[in-house]
Amino acid sequence: MTLPAGWTWHQILGFTVVGALISTFGTLLATLLKERFFARSHEVWKAQVSSEAVFRHYRDPLLLAAMELATRLEEIYNEYPTAFLTRDLLTRLRPGDDVLSENDHLQRYKLLSSLYRFASFLGWLELLRQDLVFVGDQNVAASSNAQNLITAIRRDMADSLPEVSGWHDVTIFREEQRAIGESMLQTINDVRVVMGYADFSKVIEAKSVSPSARWFRMAAAFLSDHKPPADTRVVRFRRLLVHLIRLVEALDPSRINIRHRAVIEKHGGAVEEWNEASRLRLSFAPHATTKPVP
Repeated sequence: MTLPAGWTWHQILGFTVVGALISTFGTLLATLLKERFFARSHEVWKAQVSSEAVFRHYRDPLLLAAMELATRLEEIYNEYPTAFLTRDLLTRLRPGDDVLSENDHLQRYKLLSSLYRFASFLGWLELLRQDLVFVGDQNVAASSNAQNLITAIRRDMADSLPEVSGWHDVTIFREEQRAIGESMLQTINDVRVVMGYADFSKVIEAKSVSPSARWFRMAAAFLSDHKPPADTRVVRFRRLLVHLIRLVEALDPSRINIRHRAVIEKHGGAVEEWNEASRLRLSFAPHATTKPVP
């Protein structure tokens, strides 16, 4: 074999080795990109698709639960202090009692249904949370707004407000919220659902206190037995109302009506401030500079 002019076998073999090394490096790099980068990108894509699927699956029941709770919170705020937010109604009056007047029955129903709406909403949040745990990345574009609002709703119940001497307050911490939600879950025909009102009533009215009933009592303590005019929970309720309306809007904008938008317009700014001035604007404090319009 004749070598090109000026070339030696040593030079040719050197270039051959370099070419082989470059080819090997390229192959290894391509394999690494395929196994790590592209595989990871595919997993992220699958997680995003799965997260979206989970939100679509729970969208309607979560939407309904949020709307029902928002309606009751709006009623409570408009009529505050409400006569039916008294835990004594659960033990003093029971369905079928001869002494249960029509008004007593109505007040007891409103208390029990308020507890159910509150616990039911936490139940759907817990089902959503459990399913999202298994799909990885939860911060996808279409659901991130709803996720942020859910976080805000949990904060409304758990986080401290600016302390004011003489004001009464009750909180439900995040794990306690989850426990209330877990207590609402049932499995029917291998499908996990939130228990209905009839089963919830049986648990509440049972003479023996079950583990679920203990968590429901915590929910009752949060919602009832207010001490107006200096009860911080009225602020928490208004914050919950605003964030629930915004959650409904994030899940289905067509469900928002003029009344909802009026609530957001009047109180949305104060809700987001989360400070002493906003607490006064959202409360019925006698020394507040401006009493909020229900």
